[in-house]
Amino acid sequence: MGLDQADKPILVMSDEKWEGRVHLGFMPPDTFPYGNWDHWGLLFRGVGSEHAVAGIGMTNARNDPAEPFLSVAGKSIR
Repeated sequence: MGLDQADKPILVMSDEKWEGRVHLGFMPPDTFPYGNWDHWGLLFRGVGSEHAVAGIGMTNARNDPAEPFLSVAGKSIR
């Protein structure tokens, strides 16, 4: 459990094989500062991967309604 660079919360679960198998909470972008970035979700990663194998969550800009997302194997499902 911790905070990222902008003090946004994230819960990460790991095991002896890989750090960060499950992420719950804020999903930071690749660049900082984030501006109006407001993406939250639950992500699952495989051993040796930095990319999510499956995820569910929402993206939101301050003046826009929340948009849900569901992805499996890197492909978005609508």
